[in-house]
Amino acid sequence: MPGGCGETILVSIGRSTVEPVRPQRRGARYDGPMPLPYLLLLVSLVLVGCPSAQEAPLPCEAVGGSAGLVDGTLVNPFPSFHVTRTTPEGCRVFIPPGALPVGPDSDPMPVGRFDVRDGFSAGQTSYWRPGVAVDASSLPSWSDSDLGLGVDASVQIWDLDAGVQLPAFAEVDAFLDQANEQRAVLIRPLAPLPFGTRVAVVVTDRVTMIGGGSVPASSTLLSLRDPGPTSPDDARAQHYQDLFDRLQSLGVERDSVVMTWDFPVASRDSLVAPLDTLLDGMRQELPAEPDFEPVVSIDALLDRDLDAPLVSGLWRELRGSARLTHYLWAEVDDATEVEHDAGMFRLDDVGNPIPRAVLHRCRP
Repeated sequence: MPGGCGETILVSIGRSTVEPVRPQRRGARYDGPMPLPYLLLLVSLVLVGCPSAQEAPLPCEAVGGSAGLVDGTLVNPFPSFHVTRTTPEGCRVFIPPGALPVGPDSDPMPVGRFDVRDGFSAGQTSYWRPGVAVDASSLPSWSDSDLGLGVDASVQIWDLDAGVQLPAFAEVDAFLDQANEQRAVLIRPLAPLPFGTRVAVVVTDRVTMIGGGSVPASSTLLSLRDPGPTSPDDARAQHYQDLFDRLQSLGVERDSVVMTWDFPVASRDSLVAPLDTLLDGMRQELPAEPDFEPVVSIDALLDRDLDAPLVSGLWRELRGSARLTHYLWAEVDDATEVEHDAGMFRLDDVGNPIPRAVLHRCRP
């Protein structure tokens, strides 16, 4: 049926042929009753109205939990919307246990602690393992005068919401015990990423391999960048089509992109909530008031002349303590204070640190 949204076109339903009912001239008057079919059609137009455009799914709905763009894992590249999921509270980080690589003689990171975050760090380093030996000299350096800006930069970071390129540099992972083909490319922002934004990392064909030639795009990336009859047609594919279109609108040539991905930067509240909790507690225990005096006990006076075990460079040391709330925990509750001091936060259900009251040592 011709006509746009909001344009009423009446159609004669009771005739053998479908034809428009011509409206009366302005000022003309029709005194007869309205035929029933027309009345029913008018009622249906009022009740149904025009269909609304279908909204695209959120990025965490479109790609969350789906295979990555290089080797099928969720974390190559990283971070991305592939390691997010939809919750009743909105989009949240979700890194499956065991998904992140673990170094030699290291324990897996307890990734469940990030599940309450609505995005990644404002200082987040991204990494991409292309599976080829990347020539580090083709990457933007931290000392470049242009700060890695410009659509001709080999590696770029974009604030997709604001349409602004962000300063960045990239480097090849310098860990010694690996082949050049195994080394990841690390992309680091040179300024904090804006809170609560959607950020994209772009790698162009200006990144070259050791020995020459551009780093090739993965087959998965190519199927999304240059869709054909056999390319996937699903929410993930649409997400990346939209990403390529957005980058193209910002001046990044589609054909030059050999890898790109996007991820959410956490909101300020989500990122700094643990620190705010600590600072609020500290301000209550040690208010910045001239007449406030904390209760301090002197625990020891150590003197090198008396063969006290002092560190190099110290002659005397006065050790005291004041009762303050301590938030660091070792893995086990019955650990020593030194072991607790080397621990980390334990978080409650909303991601705030759980306090542990101890004597905080001071060494004036």
